[in-house]
Amino acid sequence: QVEGSDGNDDPDMYWSQGTALAARLAAGCMVEVTKQSFNGESSRGFAIVRPPGHHACQCKAMGFCFFNNVAVAAKDAVESGLAKRVVILDWDVHHGNGTQDILEADPNVLYISLHRFGNGFYPGTGDYTEVGEGDGKGFSVNIPFEKGMKGCDYIAAMRLVVLPICYSFNPDLVLISAGFDAAKGDPLGEMKLRPDDYGIMTHMMTELAGGRVVVALEGGYSLDNCANCSHAVIQSLLGEKTFKLKQALLHPTTRTTIQKVIKQQSEFWPIFKSEKFLCMMEGYFDECFCKKARKSMAQQLLEEHSGATGHDNLLSGRTRRSPHVARAVAPGAGESAHVERVDDLDSQLEATLRE
Repeated sequence: QVEGSDGNDDPDMYWSQGTALAARLAAGCMVEVTKQSFNGESSRGFAIVRPPGHHACQCKAMGFCFFNNVAVAAKDAVESGLAKRVVILDWDVHHGNGTQDILEADPNVLYISLHRFGNGFYPGTGDYTEVGEGDGKGFSVNIPFEKGMKGCDYIAAMRLVVLPICYSFNPDLVLISAGFDAAKGDPLGEMKLRPDDYGIMTHMMTELAGGRVVVALEGGYSLDNCANCSHAVIQSLLGEKTFKLKQALLHPTTRTTIQKVIKQQSEFWPIFKSEKFLCMMEGYFDECFCKKARKSMAQQLLEEHSGATGHDNLLSGRTRRSPHVARAVAPGAGESAHVERVDDLDSQLEATLRE
């Protein structure tokens, strides 16, 4: 406990003589690697820092976090003129309440969180109804999962919620709050993600912002998981490995959760009002999940919608690709029937787009 405190400090906060310096270095490292993504030799980076940051609020340190490393980097990138629009993807199993608190009124930074929620799970924030405040309404997107989710559940949310919104937002910079406490075997998270799942999600985000992606290490309570999952993320950033999506059935609550998020966010993101998108979503659920980390049907529908409504600037500088490009995620054994059905859906959509 800190001398002179009022006794209301977060019990997860530990202080020592070197804490202030360590916290400043962590935030500073994230700011520096973000700047280097614009000015350095590589457009991608990974800030392997401690302490983490995504629970740190504007006026309060909590949840092992002192300064919000990712939020500071996002604000600095915008205020320095390096980026006009920044997207933050937070896949730590705990909601990044601090990041949302700092950025919820900022329309220049889009915050998207996939996390466990409910039954008193820390920190208790992050329901799908939390969408931002003031000018920032619609720029906070929360995808609240129950415990027990697998990679396929996260990939479904990525394809149907995260990517359609991100393509609409058209960011200049992608930041990832990479906690690995949703990995299988974590003593607190009670989720079932594998290192390859994190590699796939990273690959998906490199499709944005011209591939400018900076990752910050957040939570995780298994050292082996943190090491193995970090390795997969770095391999994905470097393009060194083809990741395999494990075939599995979606969790019984995933469909309802995603539908609630889409309905809530449809007020702010027109793609979610498209009849074709909604039909595609139902077809996606019927096939369980799509097996290929390539441009999704959601992006193709967004392109069609943008052109029809005169908002071509949403996708300025992006290149339309064929749905039959080489897979970035290797198909698993026994999934050929799924792949064929998804390819048929893609072919029908491509024909519609050409018309």
